[in-house]
Amino acid sequence: MIVFLYATSSIKYIYPGNEALLYLLPGFLYGPILYIHFKTTLHQDRFKLTRKELLHLIPFLLVLLINLDFLLLSGPSLEAFMQNHFSNRVMPINYARAAHQLIYAGILGYLIVGNYTKIGREKVFYLIVISVIYALATLIISFYTLFAETWRDFILYYFIVNFLILFLGYVLTYMPEFYKRIGGKYKTSNLNSADLRGIENQMNLIFEEEQLFLKNNLTIADVSKRLNVPSYQISQVLSSNIKMTFNQYVNKKRVGHAKTILSLPQNNKYKIEALAIEMGFNNKVTFYKAFKMYTGLTPSQFRKEIQREQDS
Repeated sequence: MIVFLYATSSIKYIYPGNEALLYLLPGFLYGPILYIHFKTTLHQDRFKLTRKELLHLIPFLLVLLINLDFLLLSGPSLEAFMQNHFSNRVMPINYARAAHQLIYAGILGYLIVGNYTKIGREKVFYLIVISVIYALATLIISFYTLFAETWRDFILYYFIVNFLILFLGYVLTYMPEFYKRIGGKYKTSNLNSADLRGIENQMNLIFEEEQLFLKNNLTIADVSKRLNVPSYQISQVLSSNIKMTFNQYVNKKRVGHAKTILSLPQNNKYKIEALAIEMGFNNKVTFYKAFKMYTGLTPSQFRKEIQREQDS
């Protein structure tokens, strides 16, 4: 929208040549940013930003370096260059941008399909909506890249995309119950309340007896296989009965077990970092965050409270 307002107003004549910085280059960042957001949403505390994810910035850096000769220009010089070399320099970037966004639309869809049975329906619904908006925006912008003659031809594109984004933001912010109802429907499930309680009891039993929560990177698929129950039914139990996400449920079990260990005098020399890994967390930071969420204290503070009680 900022690009559209800039290109169709008098601001363009006051500060000419900024389409490249506002429109062409950022287009190579939308996909990678959404990819990282999807990975974070899917895996939450198990996701770590590594060098592998940074490889997604390569297209952006290549476009930047290849076109550095004119991107370093400013004002009227940049505007004149883009007009004089529109066909042989600007449009190729435009085509690459559209292709890049189409590829990432496919990648985002692949992430959803590959993790559909491992996450809750609400989360699936959220990611699908984001993917549809991104894919629709990409298809429309690709169409206009081929056929539009002026920036004003993009009015429909910016209207549709911004309407969808604002609508999604409004629903997530002011109508969370609507979002939960839509995303939380289990149309393929015929479970009644007794069935749900039965699965919940089985889950609690194996988590307590077998301590599944100690497994690093535990997934709904793992629990599904152990209980011989479809993943979507476990997701339904978590959403309808337990009122938690899978990660919240697992982390609460981990924290409860950690409290037991920290409460024993013989474990006073147990390092918090080692305990975090043993409980199934990937790192100390995640452990501290989860522990404080469910106890109101950090592990160190909890240990001190217990020691104070034992000494008194």
